[in-house]
Amino acid sequence: MCDVVIDEMYRGKGIGKRLVESVIQHDDLKNLSGFLGTADAHQLYEQYGFMRKAERFMVRRPQVV
Repeated sequence: MCDVVIDEMYRGKGIGKRLVESVIQHDDLKNLSGFLGTADAHQLYEQYGFMRKAERFMVRRPQVV
């Protein structure tokens, strides 16, 4: 996954959250491990189970049910 970038005019409206939720909850994708790079959105991705692995990189492991 690449960092989700929302145009400044539309930020703060929950669009980024809805995009990330759509990906991680999709039946074909929800059990995949994820790796992404972000410069400044660590807090957004941490809400969805991504963990920091380096200054600009994060990883997400699938939830075991």
